[in-house]
Amino acid sequence: MLTCRQAERSTSEKLLNLLVEQLRRGYQMDEPRLDDLFADSQMKWLAFRDAECKVQTYYSASGSGGEAYILDCVTAM
Repeated sequence: MLTCRQAERSTSEKLLNLLVEQLRRGYQMDEPRLDDLFADSQMKWLAFRDAECKVQTYYSASGSGGEAYILDCVTAM
C-alpha cells in the first residue's frame, strides 16, 4: 500500500515539476519579473501544501498508515 502511494506521489510531483518548468521557461523569456514572483509563490505553495497535509492528517499520523495518509493528501493537492 505504501509503495503504491509513494509511486503516485512521485508521478504527481514529476507532472507538477514539468508544468512549472514550462511556465517558468515562458516567463523567463517574456516576463522575468513574473518568473521571480511565480518561483516565490510556488515555494510558498509547497510549504503550505506540506503544512496543510500535516494538519489534515494530524490524528492519523501516528498510526501505522500515517505516512500513507500524508502521501494521499500531498498527491491530491
